[in-house]
Formats: sequence, C-alpha cells, structure tokens
Amino acid sequence: MAAPFIYAIPGMSVDGRIFQKLSLPYPMKVLEHRMGDQQMSLRDYALSYLSQIEHESPIIMGLSMGGLMAQELAQVVNAQKLILISTIKRGDDLPLRLRWM
Repeated sequence: MAAPFIYAIPGMSVDGRIFQKLSLPYPMKVLEHRMGDQQMSLRDYALSYLSQIEHESPIIMGLSMGGLMAQELAQVVNAQKLILISTIKRGDDLPLRLRWM
C-alpha cells in the first residue's frame, strides 16, 4: 500500500496559505478553488475537485466551506480518513442566510 497522501481544501475566503504552518506526517497538496455557480448543487461543486486528486484512498482535509467539499469528496474517492476543521456536518446546518450556496 502506498504512503498516505493528504488533500486539503481551504474555505471560500482563504487560500492554501492557511495550511502552511501545519506539521503533518504525510505529504499534502492544497486543492485549488473551482469556479462554481448558483445553479450547482453542493455535491456537484465538490465533485469539480475530482480532477485534482491523483492518489487512491487519500486523506481529505477541509476547512470551513472546504470541509463541506471534503465530506462529499471523501465518499467518492474512498478516503482513508476525513479531517474537518471548523465546519458543519451537512449543508442543512448552514445558517439561513448562506443556504443559497
């Protein structure tokens, strides 16, 4: 089995620098934000990140909105582990003012 690899997804208002000071035991790649639109479902938006994932059974880590993306991706890529940082469990937990996303 290959060594674990971490894919990190930052929140909407930050970029990959948010993860720079983390000391992790495995290599990590920050996934670049994708442009979505209001017509996309949360799942479809998350799946737009798939083209950036190159390893089997990775560790998926998400921060804030990136945590929602991470949860959706983890189901599709057979993630070994899921790391959620400052996020919610599901889209229904979003405050009403943010549910248009």
